[in-house]
Amino acid sequence: MDKYSINLSKSRTLYDEMIRLYEEKKDDVISNRDIDVKDQNFEAITNVSRSVLSFIKKGTSRPKLSTIITFCVSLMLDAIDSYDLIELAGYKLSQNYKVDRAYAELLQYRNYGDIDECNEHLASLGIDKKDYLGVKSRE
Repeated sequence: MDKYSINLSKSRTLYDEMIRLYEEKKDDVISNRDIDVKDQNFEAITNVSRSVLSFIKKGTSRPKLSTIITFCVSLMLDAIDSYDLIELAGYKLSQNYKVDRAYAELLQYRNYGDIDECNEHLASLGIDKKDYLGVKSRE
């Protein structure tokens, strides 16, 4: 079964897809970003906390769009996987909203580097801090 067949399956959950993408991409991310051995865990690689992942798994709450974008950017996902995950989370980016356009730009050109660099770019576009990527960035 190829990648596109998997994406057409309606029985998958947001949690299952996040874990699948994490397992598929983590080694590349670790080598591309030269991540220390002590930081080679889900939270350090994806910038998404285990507690948020647990809420997603339980289905007790819908993750924020910024959380999904954080996950996509952190794992350097391509546009197809990113937009698929966004849709699976129940969102759709709109050209009518400044923050959505900024997120789309990050996903398309994801060459801004780490989350801090992405947030600097969001700040340069006038995006509110509440919409920044990564849990620690919004505290």
